[in-house]
Amino acid sequence: MSEKLDGVRAVWGGKKMLSKQGIEIRIPDRILAQLPSDLMLDGELYAGRGNFERVISALAGGSWDGVNFVAFDIISDEKAIDRKEKLQSCGYAHVLSFQVCENKRHLKEFEECVKKNGGEGVMLLRRSSKYLEGRTTNLLKVKRASVDKAIVLGWNGKSLDVSFCGIEFSIGIGIKSSWRLNPPKEGSEILFSFYGKTANGVPRHAAIFA
Repeated sequence: MSEKLDGVRAVWGGKKMLSKQGIEIRIPDRILAQLPSDLMLDGELYAGRGNFERVISALAGGSWDGVNFVAFDIISDEKAIDRKEKLQSCGYAHVLSFQVCENKRHLKEFEECVKKNGGEGVMLLRRSSKYLEGRTTNLLKVKRASVDKAIVLGWNGKSLDVSFCGIEFSIGIGIKSSWRLNPPKEGSEILFSFYGKTANGVPRHAAIFA
């Protein structure tokens, strides 16, 4: 088990950095100089907890200060536990740490520690699994939603405009079909779920909580 990073997925092929769509990503020389030429790495461009927007800005041509490629796996035919251990000892500076999950209690404690320190969640990788591209049941995301109340500001026909802790945003996920004729009244409260917040305090992946 390891922390789920809030970054942008990327793959180091030994010579180039590629997006998950296979498009080359131009990275600064300082990052390039640190990367191993004899390993293919799976990971994320990451700027620390709560700094997803900084990564997006860097990819759009902005500053790369604070952004690094954090590796969480080696692309090879070895078992996951062997890949993880090899990654930890490869000498690359930015490697995501992991723990072998002992039981459900251990997982819960690890997840609570990650979230307490501003992390997004936890990833579980089956220790005997081989590396596979794309979605696989060998790699699971453990990410519990928070639920809270928001004040309704208005209805725009497709999403609900709300206010939460002084932050205004729109929720378009989980909208009820009946709201198209009879939406919640301005000033009323609704329950919504979300997974952490952006650096500006906006709830991420907000959805109406049924």
